Amino acid sequence: MQHHLRMVLPVNSMSDSLDDTSEGVGLGCCLVLFTEWKQIIDFIDELPEIYSNESQSENSYEKFKYILTQYTEQPHLIDPYLCEILGKILSIVRDTSKPSLLKHKAFRYLFLVVSVRGYKVVLQNLPHEVSDLEKVLKMLEEQNESDHDSWETRYCLLLWLSIIVIIPFDMCKLDGTMHIECKTTLQRFLKIHF
Repeated sequence: MQHHLRMVLPVNSMSDSLDDTSEGVGLGCCLVLFTEWKQIIDFIDELPEIYSNESQSENSYEKFKYILTQYTEQPHLIDPYLCEILGKILSIVRDTSKPSLLKHKAFRYLFLVVSVRGYKVVLQNLPHEVSDLEKVLKMLEEQNESDHDSWETRYCLLLWLSIIVIIPFDMCKLDGTMHIECKTTLQRFLKIHF
């Protein structure tokens, strides 16, 4: 794995000597580019082929995690690639033909992105259209709350829902073609939250 590092030298106003460490100043280095962005995209792209093989998918996840966690101190370096990363992950979870196990593994990747980059920045880049409300609600309703292995999925869905619900729209329009026995969107939303 190749990193572009920049050395940061201490600056001492009293002396130019690097030997003066009495102030607790030392040498450090920092990353300057997100050089592994293509690898991250490749891990997401290969997920539909490997998700059912536990060892392959876990190996891929651990590599994904290792790369991303190196940017915990400088998460802004991910920003130029964030939309592409999120787009790849969300294309998996939005596809209704994809199995739930694959979607869960994609949400695990999304959770790592949120953990490293921060939920506020990720929220700004998540799609937040009224049309997403039904999809996200449906995925949340399909979750088993007692399944402790899929908490990342529920976390990411609730995070996504939190940005969708602040969009001003008439919720009654979503329920316009429903049968009497169906729950309204508001009832479904309240059931998830309470």
